[in-house]
Amino acid sequence: MYGAETRIQLGAVDGVAQISADAGADKINSPEFQRLVVDAVGAKDARSTRIITDSLYARPLGGDMIAVRARAPTEQLVRQVLETVPRLLEERQKNLREQALAGVNGQLAAIDNLLAGLSNIERQLSDLAKASAADASPSLGAAPLLELLFKIQQEQSTTRLKKIDLETRLGPQKTYPTRLGEENIKVALVAGPGRPLRSAALAAGVALLAFMLFAVSFGQRTAG
Repeated sequence: MYGAETRIQLGAVDGVAQISADAGADKINSPEFQRLVVDAVGAKDARSTRIITDSLYARPLGGDMIAVRARAPTEQLVRQVLETVPRLLEERQKNLREQALAGVNGQLAAIDNLLAGLSNIERQLSDLAKASAADASPSLGAAPLLELLFKIQQEQSTTRLKKIDLETRLGPQKTYPTRLGEENIKVALVAGPGRPLRSAALAAGVALLAFMLFAVSFGQRTAG
């Protein structure tokens, strides 16, 4: 039998996790979620199903991190279990994630509309300023037109910076799905009811030593 453990990082939108680590751990520990994991990894026999559901356990580590461990009859299967957990947890957060994304995308759409309007005004003011400059008798409104054009261009620059900031908030550093929090899943052989193989061997060695001491002691008493 194989045991494995890893860390899971909760998904976020604009740097904010959609659920707490406590809520995520509770979800993973629920019988419903564990059945979904068993179905997703294709554990068909009763033994594999029992081992996975009995051993799959999550606990919050603080922040947006969750520790998860599990056991399965094969190394491949236990890896699949831990790789499946973040994907299924992400699916459970789908509605929350979509709502958060819709809020930021709505702001981006509003900024795009504002930039389009500002560009239209800029073109009109620029045409008026050129016409005024080309007039043999320039009107007194030419200077105010140029001043207004300058202000529009400043507003465009400020709005573009706001757009860049919003796009950064949706970038991979701040917006990402629930995922494994470390590159490698730690897998080890386990013996009996989940005891590490090394611990089982140590226990056997201690029992053997105790038996030998008993045998020596009994032999001495018999000889006496």
